[in-house]
Amino acid sequence: PRLRRRQPTTSSAWLGLTFLVKNCMPLNALVVGLGEETRTRPIDRFIHDTLMKDDFTRSLEANVLIASNSRAFQIAFAVLLGIIVLFRVILVSSIVYYRKETVLQLGQYSVLAVFVLAGAFCIGSCCLLIPVNDTFCVLREPFILTPLTLMGNILLGRLWRISLVMSPVLTIGKQGDDQSDYLQTKVMDFLTFLSDYEMMLEDIIKCRWKWRDAARKQKRSSIRQKIPLQQLLWLIFLLQLPQLVLQACNLGLPSLQSTQELHWLSTETAQPVCRHSMGPWPSWVGIVLCVIPHLGTLFLSLHTDHLPSIFNEADACRHSCKIFFLILCVAGPAYFLADTLDAQTYLLACMIFGIALPPCWFIVVSKIWPLWTGTSSKLNIKHILGKRGSFVPGIELDGNDDHCKSASLALTIGKMYEEMGMVQKSIVLFDDALALWKWDPNRDEKDLVGGFTVNEVNAFSEKDLEFIINLKIAQGRVNGTFNSSQNTGQKNAAQAWLDALEIYERAPASIKMTDRSIIFPIFSGLFVFLKGDKIDQDKECNFEQNLVRKFVHETELHGDPVHYTRALAMQAETKARLGKYQEALGSFEKLKASYIPEEHSEAISSAYGTDRSAQCYSQSALWYHMLGNETEALRMCEYVIDELLPKMDPKNVLNSCEMILPIIRILKNHGQEKRMRELFDEHVVQNFQKHFGKDGVTPCLPIFRPLLLLLDVCSDSQERPSLLDGVEWLVSDEENGVPPVFLDSVYTKLCWSPNDLVAELCLRFAKTVSNQRDKVTLLEKAAKLSMKADRKMKDIEGNVKFEIANEMHEPIFNEIKQMTETFGIEMHNGSISSFSENSSANIDLHNLPNSYLRHRTSSGRSTKGSTSSRSDSLENTKERSPHLSSGFLRSNSGRLSSGALMESVNEVGESKHDDHS
Repeated sequence: PRLRRRQPTTSSAWLGLTFLVKNCMPLNALVVGLGEETRTRPIDRFIHDTLMKDDFTRSLEANVLIASNSRAFQIAFAVLLGIIVLFRVILVSSIVYYRKETVLQLGQYSVLAVFVLAGAFCIGSCCLLIPVNDTFCVLREPFILTPLTLMGNILLGRLWRISLVMSPVLTIGKQGDDQSDYLQTKVMDFLTFLSDYEMMLEDIIKCRWKWRDAARKQKRSSIRQKIPLQQLLWLIFLLQLPQLVLQACNLGLPSLQSTQELHWLSTETAQPVCRHSMGPWPSWVGIVLCVIPHLGTLFLSLHTDHLPSIFNEADACRHSCKIFFLILCVAGPAYFLADTLDAQTYLLACMIFGIALPPCWFIVVSKIWPLWTGTSSKLNIKHILGKRGSFVPGIELDGNDDHCKSASLALTIGKMYEEMGMVQKSIVLFDDALALWKWDPNRDEKDLVGGFTVNEVNAFSEKDLEFIINLKIAQGRVNGTFNSSQNTGQKNAAQAWLDALEIYERAPASIKMTDRSIIFPIFSGLFVFLKGDKIDQDKECNFEQNLVRKFVHETELHGDPVHYTRALAMQAETKARLGKYQEALGSFEKLKASYIPEEHSEAISSAYGTDRSAQCYSQSALWYHMLGNETEALRMCEYVIDELLPKMDPKNVLNSCEMILPIIRILKNHGQEKRMRELFDEHVVQNFQKHFGKDGVTPCLPIFRPLLLLLDVCSDSQERPSLLDGVEWLVSDEENGVPPVFLDSVYTKLCWSPNDLVAELCLRFAKTVSNQRDKVTLLEKAAKLSMKADRKMKDIEGNVKFEIANEMHEPIFNEIKQMTETFGIEMHNGSISSFSENSSANIDLHNLPNSYLRHRTSSGRSTKGSTSSRSDSLENTKERSPHLSSGFLRSNSGRLSSGALMESVNEVGESKHDDHS
C-alpha cells in the first residue's frame, strides 16, 4: 500500500498527555494531535498503545505511517465500476426500447427498470468503499445498503405477485390443501396484508384480522385474481421503509454519522477506517435489513417449484443466492486475512457484487438477450410444453402431464394479458391450450360437443375436465368483459359458457368430480346473458327458472354460503321479474340468514365479479315498494346506504353502481334527488376516477353522465354551466347518451331502463332550454328512446313484461307523447331507425357446432344434423353414462332454444345428487 509519512509533532504536547495518562484521569477519550488533523481515540486503546512502547516520548516524536489505496488500484477499480454501470444503463435503455414485447409486458418492465437502476446506483456507490474523507464515510452505507435493500424488496414483491396470481390456476386438479406449505402461506398472507393499505388500515383500526384471514384464503383460491402494479409498488415501499428510516437517521443525526478514524496496525502504522461513534450496531442493523428481503425471496423460491418455467423466477433467485453464498465463503475469510487495503477494498466490493449482479443476469438479461440476438419467438402453448403426442382414449391422466401444465400456463398468462388489455392474445392462448385435447384424427367428419368429438369427451379424465371447463369459463369471461363492444364479443362469450355446460353434462368423468363448485360460474354467467336477452326462451322463462332451481340445489349441497347466497339472490331476482314479489322476499329472507358481508362479500365478488348477495338487499326495497309496503322499502334503502355500502370494495365500481341504482330508483321519487346525486358521485364516479382513471372501462360507464345530469336537473341544481354542457352534449350527436343494447336489457330487468333514463333527461332539458332547435332535437331524441324502451317493456300483445321498470317508464312515455304531439313530432317505430340494435351482436348462434342445431320430435329423438354414426356414438355414450343430455334445440329465429338443454340439466342434476347422497 501507499504510505503517507506524517511529520513529527512537538514533544511538549505529548509530555502533557503522558502526564495525564500516568495519573489515570477518568477521561472517556483523548484527542491525539497528528499534524494538522485530529483523531478521537478511546482511552483504553490509547493506554494499551502507550504501554506497548518502551520509550513513549521517543516513539511519539517518530514518524507515523498512514496506509491508503494505491493509485493504480483506484484507477482500475473506477474503470471496473464504470463498465458495470454502463452495462446497466444499456440494459435499462433496452428495457424501455423493447417495453412492448410480450416477455417484458408479462415481466412488468417498469419494475424491472427500477430494479436495474437500483443495482447500477449501488455498484456506482462502491467507490465510497475507498475512505477518502468523512463525507465518503457518511454516504457509504445509505448509498450502498438502500439500493441493495430495494433490489431485494423488488425480488420479493415480484415473486409474491407471481405466486399469488398463478397459484389458483396451478391448484386446479389437486385435491385438498398442502399442509407442508403452512409457513409459506403465512408469509404470503402477511405480504398480501401489507400490499393493500386500505385493508391494512381497516384491519388495524377495527381489529378484523381473523375474518380477513378467511377472506384472503378465499381470494387465494379464486381464479379472479388480480394484483395491480400500484399494489405491488405499495408493498415494495412498505418493505423498504425501515431501511429508509435508518439511513435517514445515519445521514441526519450527528451521533449516528460514520466518520473516518485510524485503525492502528502497529505502533507506527495505521490505516483509515469508517466507524460510527456509537459503535458498529447501526451498520449491522442496516446489513440485517438488507439481507432480510433477499432471504425472504430465497424462502419463497424454495416453495414455488410448481411455477411454469416461463414464469419461474424462483430458479433465478436460487441461482443468485448460490452464487452469493459461494462468493461470501471465499471473499469473507479472505477479507479478514488480507493485509493490504487494496485487497480488503476489492474483496468487500466483490461481496456487494455478489448480491447485486447475479439477479440482474438471471432475471433481466435472460429476458433481454433473445431480443438482442433476434432469437425470440412468439409465445405459443404448443411450443412451450409440446402437443399431446400419443394419447390412448380411456386412460386417465395424473394431472401432472404436459397438457395439464399447458392449461395452467394458459390460464395464468391469459389473466396477465387481461390485466394489460391484450385480450386477443389471451383468447389465442386459451384456444391453443384447448387444442391439446383435440386428438381425434377424424374430427372434421364428426359432430362436436362443445368443440370436441364424443370420443374426446368420453376420454376426458377428471382433471382434464376441470382444466377444460376453466378454460371455457375464462374464454367467456374475457369475451364478455373486454370484447363486449365488438359484434362477436357477447356471442362468443355465451357460446363459451354453453360449451362448458354441455361438456360437463356429456363427460362421464363429471360424475367423479368431488368439487362441483367449478360449474357455479357457468350458472351465473348464463343468467347474465339471459338478462341481456342473448338467449331466447319461452314467455314463462322455464329455462331460467330451471337453471336457478338447479343452481340453488347444487350450492345448498355444496354448503358454502358464498355460493349459496349468490344462488338465492339469483332465485329471488328471477321470481321478482315474474311478478312473484312475496316469493322473492322469501328467498331473500333465506339469504339474510346466511349472508355476512364482512366475511362473504369479497369472496363472492372474487368468484362472480360483483357481490350479487349484497345487491339483493337493495332490490328487496323494490319488491317491498311493489307490494305497497313503503315503510319497509325506505328502511331497507337506509340500511343499504348506512350499513352495506361502506363494507363494499370501493374498487368494484360495477358492484356499487348496481347496488345503488335501485335505491336511486326509489328515493328519487321521494324528493331526495340531491342526496342521491351525492351518493352516486361518491361511491361510483369518484371511485372509478380514483382507481381506473379517465381511460378506465366498466360496463356501467355509459350511464354515469346521464344519471348525474338527470339528478342535477331534478334537484334544481344551480350549476347552470354543467347543465348547458349537458344539453350541448345530447344535441351534438344523436348517439350521445344512447346506452348499449346489452346494458339496457340488463338494467331494464333490474329496475330502470337506461333508455327511459336518457329520455327523461332529454324531456326535462327540452322544458328548460329556450333555443327552439335544441328543444325539438331533444324531444325527437326523447321520443326515439322512449319508444325503444316501450318496445322492450311490452310483448307483441302489449302486455307488460317488466313491472318494476314499467312503473318508471309509463309516466315519462305518456308525458313525452303529449309534448311531441304539441310540437308535431310523431312517435312510431320508424323514428328509431338510427337507434336500431346491431343484430350481429346478438347470439344468433349461426356458427355453433351441429350438436346445438339438433331438433327433437315429441319422442325426443334428433331430427336435424344427425347421422347414423352420430346416433351410434350417442347411444354408446349413453350406455356409459345414462344421465347424459340429448343436446340443445334451436329455434327458427336462430337464437338458442333452451328446452332440451334445461331438461338435460335437470336430468343430470338429479342423477348426480343421488350418486353423491
